[in-house]
Amino acid sequence: MMVKAPAETAETTVSVRSGIRATMRDGTVLVADLFLPVGPGPFPTVLIRTAYGRHSLTHTEPGWSLDPLAAARAGYAVVVQDGRGTADSDGHFVEFMDEANDGEDTIAWVAAQPWSDGSVGMVGVSYLGITQLLAASKAPLALKAVVPGITASEAYDGWTYQGGAFNLGLALSWGVGRALARLDRLEQRGQNTERERRRVMAIFEDPDRAFGTLPLDALPVGIPSMSTYADWLAHPSRDDYWARGSVNDRYEDVDVPALHIGGLYDCFLKGTLENYVGLRSRAATEFARENQRLVLVPWGHVTAPMTRVGDLWLGPQASAEAAAVPEQTMNWMDQFVRRAAAEERARVTVFVLGDNKWRTSSDWPLPEAVPMRWYLNEGGHLSQESPGREALTEFTYDPRDPVPSLGGSSRISLGGRELEMGPRDRSQLQQRPDVIVFTSRVLEDDLEAVGPVSLSLWVTSSAPDTDFTATLVDVFPDGRAIGISDGILRMRYRNTFAQPELMTPGVHYQIEIDLVAVANVFKAGHRLQIEISSSNFPRFDRNPNSGGQIASATMEDLRVAQQKVYHGAAKRSFLTLPRVLDQRLARP
Repeated sequence: MMVKAPAETAETTVSVRSGIRATMRDGTVLVADLFLPVGPGPFPTVLIRTAYGRHSLTHTEPGWSLDPLAAARAGYAVVVQDGRGTADSDGHFVEFMDEANDGEDTIAWVAAQPWSDGSVGMVGVSYLGITQLLAASKAPLALKAVVPGITASEAYDGWTYQGGAFNLGLALSWGVGRALARLDRLEQRGQNTERERRRVMAIFEDPDRAFGTLPLDALPVGIPSMSTYADWLAHPSRDDYWARGSVNDRYEDVDVPALHIGGLYDCFLKGTLENYVGLRSRAATEFARENQRLVLVPWGHVTAPMTRVGDLWLGPQASAEAAAVPEQTMNWMDQFVRRAAAEERARVTVFVLGDNKWRTSSDWPLPEAVPMRWYLNEGGHLSQESPGREALTEFTYDPRDPVPSLGGSSRISLGGRELEMGPRDRSQLQQRPDVIVFTSRVLEDDLEAVGPVSLSLWVTSSAPDTDFTATLVDVFPDGRAIGISDGILRMRYRNTFAQPELMTPGVHYQIEIDLVAVANVFKAGHRLQIEISSSNFPRFDRNPNSGGQIASATMEDLRVAQQKVYHGAAKRSFLTLPRVLDQRLARP
């Protein structure tokens, strides 16, 4: 899939003005850099609001987002702003808290400047993506388009927690990064932070010890720069605390076109898909609803785009050049901010592993994909045939010896673990006694699966609370068991994330584990596999199985749980896989 880059203007010289100031409604002053084409204005404007410092490269991740200089050379005024309480801006940074109002105020300020023609677009990835959507929820008149890349739909499910389990690896990695940024800021203002910095650096230098610390809520004690991390642990349910970062509660307020960029192995894939689907159906205007687009690339979270992901070589179509995300971003700005003639584009474009090609479709979920069930059967078999008699498979989960995280949509930057994400070979991990596996016969034909995927299970546990995890696996003829997608469910949140409900030990529960999405061709000669366990550590925190407050659990609170998965005629457990019936692929 190649996208032609827009032609640059004849005049490519750019003027850079550093330290321009904008005042928010409460008097807080935010600082930005301005990139201007040298020539007659005013210009359409691109706004980038970052929490990582406007002089960092975070907002211009190569292959992921729009470079300010390139955009200015193409005829845009570009504003790169430090968010409230970050880098040179005034105020106090609290994740998600002020992004909607500050975004709205900044857009109005930009549109009123003499160098702006009053038409504004926003771009950026990760946290910079959710800031766009929160600003868009205020429906600012000057905002014409957004490109939220690899971002979430809310601060709770899919960011800090997933399936009710604490996203330990991501949360601690981000918490340490933000703490160091806060300490840098304090030191620049003359404060002595040596003692606190030592404590934060101890986590940074020995993350495995930090991940294993119990109780979890003891780690940030005495580290004021990690107060937000402590707050996250103190709010394990989806209560009112999380409302400030919930885009998915505000879709009806958004009235702008959005180009959603997601990664198949991105930690925020669930949120990206929810944002597209939610705005496609619930945005404020028909114009906005009809102008939602989705592109799914095969990479992980802000990893360098490359043709090898995890343990798989994906070929030239997985390259940054083939995906052309910055070019697509520029085209989106041209269409809705500059109001240039639009090229015809597919509503949905997704990279499909296995065939290693791009597929286009008219929507997500793909209309041409139909759900098919694969049943867990006696003897560890996975089959489209419904089981004929009652059966169960048992395993023991000991939180003192959790299943180690391997691959998947993780984002653990501490200790260099970001290199471990993606499709990995899980064959050795499956030798553990606390990992149970169900495997299909060898496939006679290719099976293309693109869309949402889930696992429905009948389970019991000896514990009042526990977790169940699942991984969808593609088994190659040479024995490699490559993880394709995965998920987790904390049983106290089996009904709702807002209100925990403990289990009665020994009682049967039917649950559904969200494995988010798949885009893979299981080739002829391969086998389909589902892997089930009760831990994925340190990506997620360990469930102590005791039923108490998990963040406060000590080593003495850890309990062994006996887990049973039922897969018989009366209690059928099954994988729901979206099989694509239309085999047409996008031309590269």
